[in-house]
Amino acid sequence: MQRCLLDLCDRVAWRMRRDKVSAQGIHAYIRYGDFSHMGQQRLLREPMANGLHLFKTAWKLIETWRDCMKSVRLLGITVSRLLPAPEQTPLFHKERKMLTLQKTLDVLQHRYGTGVWTRASLLSVNFKNRSSGFHFDHE
Repeated sequence: MQRCLLDLCDRVAWRMRRDKVSAQGIHAYIRYGDFSHMGQQRLLREPMANGLHLFKTAWKLIETWRDCMKSVRLLGITVSRLLPAPEQTPLFHKERKMLTLQKTLDVLQHRYGTGVWTRASLLSVNFKNRSSGFHFDHE
């Protein structure tokens, strides 16, 4: 669920940055296999258009009321109270570096398409058995 939600938040954040807006409200939604559903929203202190920040806020909302005994059918995220994105440079060095990286990734995504980059945590890794010569080590 976390990987799916992080991917959704990155996509929403990309569209907000592309349209030069920031969100001040976030709504997280979950629908279970039996079609029961739950949703909650929160207003943010300051507007944001960062996928990781959106994910952390949305996951906190979902984690408080999700039912671990039910299978999940749908996850959703909605942003609201859209405001023009500020062009202010962040004060701290780490935030400036993250903003530079985010702008670079946005340029790549705009030029080459949506799937040009992904977070390492969203990759599915399959480990293969190690082999030596023609036989596997465990044989």
